[in-house]
Amino acid sequence: INVFTLGLFILIINTFMFYLTGYIGTQFGIGFTVEGFWPAFLGALIVSIIGMVFGVIVPDRRFGKK
Repeated sequence: INVFTLGLFILIINTFMFYLTGYIGTQFGIGFTVEGFWPAFLGALIVSIIGMVFGVIVPDRRFGKK
């Protein structure tokens, strides 16, 4: 259960980071906007899934795994 809750917590943190990035992008006129919680959540979910897929595909060489 710890792995599951940690994953949800990281997803919520990523959601708020997306939202904050959209807010800052809007303030500076960069062109990156996030229109609310659910679009930020969807963006964070997509980034998490892509990161998970790349984590499976690309080998981890930091700990001597080959």
